[in-house]
Amino acid sequence: DLPLALRIVENLDIFERKLNSQDLQPKILVPVDFSDYSHRACLMAFNLAKIYNASIDILHSFIYTHPIDKLTKFDDDLSLRELNDNIERDAQVQMAKFSEKLIEQIKFGIIPPIRFNTTVKEGVPEDIISEFAKQTRPYMIVMGTRGSGKKEKELIGSVTGEVLDSCKFPVFAVPESANIFDIKKLNHLVFFCNNEHED
Repeated sequence: DLPLALRIVENLDIFERKLNSQDLQPKILVPVDFSDYSHRACLMAFNLAKIYNASIDILHSFIYTHPIDKLTKFDDDLSLRELNDNIERDAQVQMAKFSEKLIEQIKFGIIPPIRFNTTVKEGVPEDIISEFAKQTRPYMIVMGTRGSGKKEKELIGSVTGEVLDSCKFPVFAVPESANIFDIKKLNHLVFFCNNEHED
């Protein structure tokens, strides 16, 4: 019985709240960093949302500057607070521009008219994505394989890799070279799994 007991103990999500009627409409979570890669992921997510009759949650996270940062010195707490306010304001402005771009693409028929919400949160991206997914329980997470700080030798970005490794929800990773966003036109799909029952 030990293997079965360990599966229960290691998967505490089974003790979380039950789904209510509001949770029954599928949601697709799209983490973005406003790069071209995350925009490509959005295009794929909107087409997937049309197929599954789902809504979309677009999520961006940012990180405050902390006084323990060795490379940054502050005269007082006020200047640190002002810097962090600017960081948060900049994230909100970028999300507004990103949202406007999507609305324009809906207007001109480039992407399907899917209802979407935007959220900006402070924190480490992979942690914020995981926590947000636990709260909203998306049908899937769609994200680019590379972010704005990509490294040439990486197969996938570090944030995408962390989410694939730690998140309990299906992740649809859109390659950086993707130029087909209609799921019906895809010829090749790679499925990563560890062959557990859920897979």
